[in-house]
Amino acid sequence: MYANGRFDLGHNDSARSNVVVLTGAGSTLNVNGVLYVGCANSYSNQMLITDGAVATSGNGYVGRDNSDNNLMLVSGSGSRWVSTGSEFVIGNDNDWATRWSSPTAAW
Repeated sequence: MYANGRFDLGHNDSARSNVVVLTGAGSTLNVNGVLYVGCANSYSNQMLITDGAVATSGNGYVGRDNSDNNLMLVSGSGSRWVSTGSEFVIGNDNDWATRWSSPTAAW
């Protein structure tokens, strides 16, 4: 799957409980831009990357702009989320839980 510009999994307060599952070697999500899992008051969104699947994006955010209870799970051999942007943030605007700044980071 390919997204140009940005990929929003849940964007606004009516967008909640969305799920994307990437599973198995050869399953990919390539985002030419920013990947959001929960943004702009959305909540309970989930992205699951398992069993060798790979997601690639520029900057990446899990929970942004007052979004809560969002989940990014990377599990299984060869599974990865590769962020090629300058920022990868897990948390919320007023309470950043985890923030990495790196030209290339992978989880």
